Amino acid sequence: MKRSFTQIALIVCAIWVFYNTIFSGSILYFDALGYEQLGKTLAHGQWIEYLSAGPSREPLYPLFVAFNMRAADLMRIPYLQLLLLTQGLILLTAQLMMAGIFRRIELSDKLSAFLLVCFVLSPTVLRASLIVYSEIVTFPLMLLPCLAALYVWQGVSTAGNFARHHKKYALILGGSFLPIMFVKGIFEMIAPVCIVLVTIALWARFRAKNATLRHMMIFLVIGLTIFAVPVNAYKMLNKIFNGNFVFTNRGSGALYGTTARRVLPTTPQEELAQKLYVLPDKSICDQYAGKDACAHWFYHLSDQIGADMYETLRAKNVPVKEIDKQFTFLSFKLMRAHPFKTMKGMFWEGAKLLFWEYPSWGMVILPRDVRYVYEQPFLYSAYLYGVNGISVIFFILSIVCAGWYWRRFLTGQDRALNCLVITLMLIMVYSAVHSFFFLNERNALPIVPLFIVLYGSFLKCIWPQRKI
Repeated sequence: MKRSFTQIALIVCAIWVFYNTIFSGSILYFDALGYEQLGKTLAHGQWIEYLSAGPSREPLYPLFVAFNMRAADLMRIPYLQLLLLTQGLILLTAQLMMAGIFRRIELSDKLSAFLLVCFVLSPTVLRASLIVYSEIVTFPLMLLPCLAALYVWQGVSTAGNFARHHKKYALILGGSFLPIMFVKGIFEMIAPVCIVLVTIALWARFRAKNATLRHMMIFLVIGLTIFAVPVNAYKMLNKIFNGNFVFTNRGSGALYGTTARRVLPTTPQEELAQKLYVLPDKSICDQYAGKDACAHWFYHLSDQIGADMYETLRAKNVPVKEIDKQFTFLSFKLMRAHPFKTMKGMFWEGAKLLFWEYPSWGMVILPRDVRYVYEQPFLYSAYLYGVNGISVIFFILSIVCAGWYWRRFLTGQDRALNCLVITLMLIMVYSAVHSFFFLNERNALPIVPLFIVLYGSFLKCIWPQRKI
């Protein structure tokens, strides 16, 4: 079926993205400076130095920066100019993958085109492609597990079919999480949960066939193993070169700092600030709850608590390689002692991931005409309140839709419903795992493409016969 509107949308979006990546600039500070330094290290082939410095960052994005540096040297152009251009290509790759998903679920041509344009016009999405942060790389990589789970769920038409191909399906599903793991280390926890949930769903689908239970267990073991082996191999490299058997060393400290902050006594203003902080624009919280109250929920306090405990542990002569274990032990000890405050903090901070649109242009120098349009007060309010409001509404309605049509989902026949449930699963697991840690607007970026796919699959589910 010809999809003229989608093709036009893709062409227009490509022109828009290339215009902005060519004529925009990026200001390097905060984490961007760190990525630049790591890129320089890898660009000169200093892998031992990179590993010896400690597991502070996942390797894929620094390697991507290093590739652009080497290529820019050959072309005799500034590396940042080439980097923004290739990041624009990554954005368009994610858009093409989304177009493929919409085509697979038979979403109408006009609605597909509309959602793809909305994705690229989003200030959050555009800004992600114009700063030296790793989130842009996650856009297509986050869609890989979605596509893999869809392929597995729709491919196993019968129990016999699953029994014949369960090893292949396990390799595809487990392997689909590996690329994004090397960009975001938190997927060390997210991927196993998702693989287990897919296995449980498959068991529910074929539970009447007892002969498939053995194949289910093989599927689960292979899926987890194909993911875990490369991850643990990289952790072993860190163990050899810097003494830390971890993927990155930021997680446990962040977990403790966030947990300890959540259980501190709070004032009524700080309670209000906790609710207002779900909005990505911190100035709203400052305006209605006060800067001091809002500071309680900002990362500075969490980082300070974590840093203070690190110094305390070092003063007690705790070996550096044991500090991660101590942070984790102390975190869960606090959670058990304060379950209500912990759950409340996880709920409100996890809710921040639903409010993914933030029309801010920090660290980006846009072309004058583009900046003039995006900085209109009406557009700012429309994006901040309108898009985030739609996100919350669609998320809640999608949960209702998935529960209402659960039996139909287990048949595997409704492609749009399959897509909705799988996308919803990825968003919810990502949000649940992330809610243990401090969250800011950057953490929502990897699941932005999933939200766009969720919108399309939900609309297709509620209007399956209409050309919308």
